[in-house]
Amino acid sequence: MTATLVAKDIAGGHDHRQLFAGLSLTVAPGDVVGVVGANGAGKTTLLRILAGADQPQAGTVSMAPADAFVGWLPQEHERVPGENVAAYIARRTGCAQATADMESTAEALGGGAPGADDAYARAFDRWMASGAADLDDRIPAVLADLGLEAGADAP
Repeated sequence: MTATLVAKDIAGGHDHRQLFAGLSLTVAPGDVVGVVGANGAGKTTLLRILAGADQPQAGTVSMAPADAFVGWLPQEHERVPGENVAAYIARRTGCAQATADMESTAEALGGGAPGADDAYARAFDRWMASGAADLDDRIPAVLADLGLEAGADAP
């Protein structure tokens, strides 16, 4: 799926401290964007807002198509005891959640729950768009290039 992210006049910060305001940005398919600034300038805040992890203090962020999503990997990762690298990648990329959502909606669909067909279709499309369908096939080659093993403990 290709998508376009549009941020209009967004402002971001923490509580009473505004780090940026009036920021507008369009990221279209194929665009590459870099965010550079001093520590505390709001780079992470901006990326969290664009990814939908936080709400802007002002302005709007939208995606076209509306069911597209932004993959986001925070700077600091949460450690999960016993988690291997493959599971870490699946969790951090959103593939694990997309898989869980698809499986739960498939179960609801099988049980004849009202609206389950639409929910399953949305979950399936998100699962496909997230890359979860072939993630397990792609991980070993990428990890080998990095000198890691998929079964190794996560960082």
